[in-house]
Parts: sequence; C-alpha cells; structure tokens
Amino acid sequence: MLERVDIPSAAMEVHERRDSFLTCMSSLQLLVQAYNKVRQAAVDVEVSLMKADLEAIDQQLHRAETELTWQHQGCWSYISQVMDTVCRLERRIQRAKDNVEMIQELMKGWSKQPMFCRKDSKKDTLLMLEDRAGRVAKRYSSIRRDGETIHRLLQENRDLFGAEGGSEAWQDYVEYVDEMVVEGFFSAVSHSLEFFVYNMEVSVRRSPFLEAQMELSGSEIVFRPSMDPQAGDGFYELVEGLLADVFKMSAQVKRVAPHLDMEDYQDDMDDMLDLLDLRQEVMERVTDIVRRVCQYRSTFQRYSHLWLDERAEFLRQFLLYGQSLTAEDVEAYGEDALPETPPTTDQFKQQIDHYEQLYVEVSRLEDGRVFEGWFKVDTRPFKMSLLNTIKKWSWMFKEHLVSYVTDNVAELEEFVVRADSGLREPVRGGDRQALVQVMGCLLAVRHRQSSTDQLFEPLRAVVSLLEQYGEAMPENIYLQLEELPERWSSVKKLAWTVKHEVAPLQNAEVAVIRRKYGAFKVKLSQFEERYRTEAPLQYSAENPYSQLDKCYCELVTLELELAELQESCKLFEVSSPDFRQLRMWRREISTLKQLWDLLLCAQSRIAGWALTAWREINVDEMDAELRRFTKEMQVLDKEARGWAVFVGLDCRLRDLMTSLRAVAELQNTAMRDRHWTQLVKATGVDLTLTERTTLADLLALQLHMYEEEVHGTVARAVKEMAIEKVLGEISQTWALMEFAYEEHFHTSTPLLKCDDELIERLEEHQVQLQAMSQMKQVEFFHGQVQVLQTRLAQAELVLVLWLEVQRSWAHLESVFICSDDIQHQLPADTLRFHSINSDFKDLMFKSSEIKNVIAATNRPRLLETLEDLQMRLAVCEKALGKYLESKRIAFPRFYFISSADLLDMLSKGSQPKQLEGHRFSRNVIMMRERRADGGPPCPPTYLLPLRYQNRVRVPRLALIVR
Repeated sequence: MLERVDIPSAAMEVHERRDSFLTCMSSLQLLVQAYNKVRQAAVDVEVSLMKADLEAIDQQLHRAETELTWQHQGCWSYISQVMDTVCRLERRIQRAKDNVEMIQELMKGWSKQPMFCRKDSKKDTLLMLEDRAGRVAKRYSSIRRDGETIHRLLQENRDLFGAEGGSEAWQDYVEYVDEMVVEGFFSAVSHSLEFFVYNMEVSVRRSPFLEAQMELSGSEIVFRPSMDPQAGDGFYELVEGLLADVFKMSAQVKRVAPHLDMEDYQDDMDDMLDLLDLRQEVMERVTDIVRRVCQYRSTFQRYSHLWLDERAEFLRQFLLYGQSLTAEDVEAYGEDALPETPPTTDQFKQQIDHYEQLYVEVSRLEDGRVFEGWFKVDTRPFKMSLLNTIKKWSWMFKEHLVSYVTDNVAELEEFVVRADSGLREPVRGGDRQALVQVMGCLLAVRHRQSSTDQLFEPLRAVVSLLEQYGEAMPENIYLQLEELPERWSSVKKLAWTVKHEVAPLQNAEVAVIRRKYGAFKVKLSQFEERYRTEAPLQYSAENPYSQLDKCYCELVTLELELAELQESCKLFEVSSPDFRQLRMWRREISTLKQLWDLLLCAQSRIAGWALTAWREINVDEMDAELRRFTKEMQVLDKEARGWAVFVGLDCRLRDLMTSLRAVAELQNTAMRDRHWTQLVKATGVDLTLTERTTLADLLALQLHMYEEEVHGTVARAVKEMAIEKVLGEISQTWALMEFAYEEHFHTSTPLLKCDDELIERLEEHQVQLQAMSQMKQVEFFHGQVQVLQTRLAQAELVLVLWLEVQRSWAHLESVFICSDDIQHQLPADTLRFHSINSDFKDLMFKSSEIKNVIAATNRPRLLETLEDLQMRLAVCEKALGKYLESKRIAFPRFYFISSADLLDMLSKGSQPKQLEGHRFSRNVIMMRERRADGGPPCPPTYLLPLRYQNRVRVPRLALIVR
C-alpha cells in the first residue's frame, strides 16, 4: 500500500511517526494505570494528604485535555514529565501503604499466642506461672519494640506525604492508624482472654488448667494460693492480676495520635464492652470455684479436733479422769469437783486404737479433686500433715506408757538398792544418827509397801500392750521386771527383822521426844504473850515493819523446831499433837503485813493529794483510789476487822471519801465568797479561799462532819446561781429592748409601734419575777428583784395606757383636724382636741428620742401625763358619740355600722378611696365630671344613691369630695 502514489501526505506523515505515536500511546496507558491506581487505592485520609499533588497532576492533565495535540512539539516531553510525576506519587503512596501493612503485620504477631499458656504448650499440663514475671516482661518488651517500629514507620509516612505535624489532614491520618492499633490491641487482649474462657469450659476431656494446694497451717486449713476473699494475695487476686497483665499490654505503646490527649491504649481496652464481658465471665467462674472449694474444705472439719485440741492438756485430763472433759462437764461440775479416776490399760488401748483407725481412714482419702474440669485442689500436703498429727496423738499415749514403765522400774530399782543398804547398817546404843537412818528406811518401806505390791502386774500389762503396737522395751527392762518382785520381798523381810532389833532403842527415843514436846509448849505460851503486846495492832503504832519482822522471825524458829519434832514422830511412830496456833499466828502476821501495806500506801497517796490545788482536785480519780483501798481491806481475813489498825484505816478512808464528796460539791461554779463565808462560820475554822488553797486546807474544815451543811450550802448556791442567771437574762433583755416608731401618714408624728412579742415578753418576765420573789433563796437578790418588778410593772402599765391614748388620738385626729364638717358641728371639742393634739405630739417627739423600753416608760410623770390625755380624749370621744348618734337618727342606715367604723369613715372623709373597704361603700356612687374647657376630668365625686337622698336629709354626708 505504501507504493501507491495517491496516499495523502497527512497519512504518510502519520505513518512515518507511527513508532512515536505507539510509544506515546503506551506511555499514556501506563500513565492512566498509575493515576487510576493512585485514585482507587488511596483511602480518604491519604487523599487529603495528597490533595496538593493530585491537584497539580490534574492541572497538568487538564492541559492535555484542552490544549495539547499530537502535532504539538512538546508532546513527548509533556507525557514523560507527567508520567514521572505520577509514578513518583504512586511509589510514595505504595511505600506508605507497605508501611501500614507492616504495622498490621506487627500487630498480628501480638495475637498469635496468648500471653499465658500451659506448661510446654501441652494440653495436659497446668498454666505456667513459675516464670510469670519474666514472661510478662518479655511480652511487654516485644510490644514496646513493635511500638517504636510503628512510630518510626508513621514518621516515615509523614515524610513521604510531606505533611505538617499539626495539620488537620495529618491528624485525620494518624487517627486512622490509631484505630488500627486499637483493633490490634483488641485482638491481642481478646485472644488471651478467650484462652482463659476456653480452658475454663466444663469438659471431661480437658486437663485441669489451674491448681491450688490445700495445707494444714497452724489451726486452719489454708490453700496456696489462698481462697480467702480478704487475703489480698489469694487465688481471686491471682487471676485478676493475670487479666490485668493482659490488659496492660495496651499500655506499652505510646499513642500514635498524641493530639487525643491519651498516653496509651489501656483506657480504650478498659472501656470496650466485649473485653469487659470476657473479663467478667472469667472472674465469675473464679468466684464460683472459690465458693465450691471453700465448701469442699468444710468437709474436713470433722478432723479439726486433731489439730485444735491441745495434746498436753488432753493427756493431763485423761490421766486424772480417764477421759477428756467437755465444756459441758466443766460448766456443770467444775474441774475441781470431779473425782480423779486414773485410766486403766484398756482405756489406753482404746485411745491408741482410735487414732490408729483414724490414720487408716485418712490414708484412704483422695489426693485431689477437680472442679468444673479446669481447677484442681491438691490435698496431698494437707493429707500428709494430718497423718503426721494423728501419729503424734497415737505416739503421745505410747510414749507415756513407755515412760511409765521405765520410770517406775528405775525408781523401784533405786529404792530397793538404797533400802537394802540402809537396813543393813549396824546400830549401836547411843548412835542416834544411825538409828535415825534405819528408822527412815523402815518408814519408807512401810509407806510404799501397798503401792509397790500392786505395781508389777500393771507394768507387765503395759509392756504387753506396747508389744502389740510394735514398741519393744529394752532388754534390761524385761530382766528387771523378772528380778524386782523377788528383791522387793527380800527387802520387806529384812525390814521386819531390823524393826524388832531396834525396838528397845526406839522406845528410849520416844521418851526423849515427849519431853521435847513439853518444852515446846512452854515456848509457844511465851511467844503468844509477846505477840499480843509487841505486834503493831494499834493504828498509831511506830515502826510497824520492824515489829512484824521480829515476830515473824520468832515464828519461823518455832515452825522449824516443830517440823523437826514432827519428823522425829514419824520416824519413831509417835503421835504428834497439832499446834494450830502456829498456823493461825502465821496467817495473822501475813494479814497484818498486808493491812499495814495498805495503810502506808493510803497515807502516801493522801499526802500527795493534800498538796493539790483545790480547783485541780480530781475527785472521781481520788474516790476510785480510795474505794480500791476499801475493797482490798474487805478481802482480808475477817478476824482483822476487830484490830484497832483496821478500824482506824477504815474510818480514815470513809471520812476522806465523805470529805471528797463535799469537795466535789464545793467545786461547783455556783459557789461565791458569801457561801464560803457561811461554810467557814459553820465549821468554826478560819479559812481564806485563794488560788493557793490546797486539799489539806479544805480537809482541815472537817468536812465529813458537816456533810449536810456543805450540801445545803451548795444547793443554795446552785439555786441562787439559777436566780442570778435569770435575773441577768431579764436585765440584759430589757437593756437591749427598744421601741420602734412609725410616722403618722399625714402629720409625720412618730407613733409607737409595739408588737405582741414585746407584750408577751413583758408578761412572761413579770411572772418569772413574781415566782422568783416567793423562793427562799431570793434573799440576796431581793432588792434587784423588787427593782425589776417595779420597772416592768410600770412599763406594762404605761405601755397599755400609751397605746390606748395613741389609738384614740389616731382616730380622732382625722376627724377633728381634717373634717371641716366636724369642726363646724363641734367647735368647742375641736379646740379641746387641738390642745390635746399639741400635747400628744410634744410627748411623742420627746419620747422618740429615748429608744429603750424601760427608760422610755419609767420617765417621771409620764403616767400622769398619759392619764390626763386619756381623760381629755374621752371627753372628745363622748362629744363625738353624741354627734354620731344625731347622725344615726338622721340617717338610720348608720345604726348598722359600729361606732368605730363610723368614726373611721368620718375620719377618712378627705380620703374617699379608703372608704371602699366598708360595707357602706357599696351604696356610694362615684362620679367624674368633665371640665367645661375640655381639660382633664374633675376629681371623683362620691354620691349616695338618690333613693336614700329622697328619704332622708343628709346635707353633709351625701356629698364627699376628694
């Protein structure tokens, strides 16, 4: 076709440039693909960051759409330039997206494995908690490193986008990435929580997930970790801590959007309902397990006596009574009241068998129990502790039996050797020491003969019992049990022989002992005489302790001599008399020593108190101390109550307690100098009360002898203080009580304004003063009461009269001063009222200068002035009454109006508006007349209805103009 000669030149030109066109077309296709990729792949927040770049590219592309053609010389350079710009933008965006994908991959790594897992990641192992701290630290460290990478990649994206840190577009972008991080942490936390939930599901195929060991600690069954909700470090807190560790993963990465004012992502995790639901579900299951495990623990309480009871106390009671006493036995009989019944060998066997059976029973208990398929309780530590405890109980009885055999055999062996040796010693006449030794051996054999004869059979039974439980005795014990019965019989025969040989020497020694007893009786009589005269039995005794020491030393000497005589009587089989007076004297000396201790201690305390200032005396403390002394005295032997020292101390304490009660009353703040003067006069002791006055000064008044006088004086002082207080309140009240005045509505005259409270207060205080004047204790305040009574009575009388005069004046003032009709009809009374008005105003203006109620009402001649005004006003009112009666006759409707209302109406004749409140005003017609010149209306005119005007003549009252 190219060989044709008719091809247009334009076509030939196109053909010649076909390679260029193809290159341009390919470049344009790549440009379109890159541009569309940018537009389609970029999210909104990325578009906002690339807005300037995209707008620049769009402007360049707009030129191609509107200006450029294929014939344009710079077509290829334009395409190359735009292509380069779009490709650079596409590479930046792609790099930014790769960074975001890397961030997402990092966060996916957080969810690949839960924070905590089973040991060695096997399904049949427990949760691995041994390296909890290291595991948590390792996970946190990994997340922090990932967080640093995220921040670095985000900073790289910022550089790729060329964004300003504070721009709105960049903040939107980091919020977009921030939401990704939130989702990443949500996935990681939920994965770890779901691991807990999954392993806590009830399943028979799944191995236990968590474990606690049950142990016996002291007197309680405890768990490791503890199941006690109040422990603070128990199982509940353990699981709660594990979950807290899971949530704290979100606190390891700093917020990528700092403008949100949050440091990390933990608050977001704590607020997510899905995570909270998972967390709550786990803790509810933990709570249920804690409850069920505690119930399981209670099943072992039937063995609690094994670790709660004291083994030593149990054995003590068993050896005394053959059994352990219950609380009911002790409460019903008391431990001392029960008879002692030592246990038999059979009873020992029963106790040992009981504990051996318990040992077998506990050995068969389960080694552990699984709850809900996921929680295991390991009871082996508790089981081992309980078995050891049972063995201790069993061994306690066996050990006692072993000790019983060995101790008795050893003691008997020693006694037989010693007795045989002692009885074989030769005794010659006059050798008292050898005789005493032989007699001692004979006495020892005689005392233990019965118990030793019955000892061998129980010992053999105990040895046989111990052999049943595998407890073999040493060989020497078996040998001694074979030989000792025969050797004991030999000792008894030897003792019988020796007793007959020393019988003559024994009789001689008995005579000597009886002579010593006679001499000892004489010594006792002499000691008794000295004791009654030298012992400190008097309250005024001097150096009582030296006297007591002397008596005590003599008594000890006599007791030692008596003990020696009694020992000789036992050896030589002589009956010894019982000298009870020695025990009585020892008891008396001991009681006397205690009594003098109390007396001197009380005197020391009283001497210390005596220096106390009387205002600082703590009567309650002193009285308690004295009562303690008295109580300790009452505990002493009853025989001491007849001693002079006891009686003296008792009287001293009682008098002092009585005086202290009086001092307590005298400390009353109501006491005044006059009361102290009365008290000193009653006691006859000269005392000037000052701040330096001490308790000793008050005790010198012998207050215990004047208790009634003190009580009466204080009671009188208290009542007088009450009177003084009331008088002070009344005086203070009226010193501050003032009149209030208000101005008259058109004369500006000050009028007394008196409320009901003032009147009530006046009456109340007068009643109080009247009652007070009848009291016996008012004597000191009699003058003050009378003055107050007089002033208040005068105030009440004047006030009542004053208010009546003021009320009458106020009513009559409008009538006589403001009513021309009244002035015309009653000229003489009008003149009289003008005089009254002048006097009243003068009185009120002068009175308004004195505000105090008492001062205002007790002025000289005020009452006479008010009475004069009242009489003169009464004359005016009487004249006005006659005038009103004439008006009623002229206008009968006025008969239905009281005199006060009618007087009020007449007094307000110049104030028609104020008449509208009366019933009569309903029959009054108000008229307004227009001025002839068209000006404002005339003042209103009030007319009576014509029907009344036609019936009666009311020349002055029918027309009232304001």
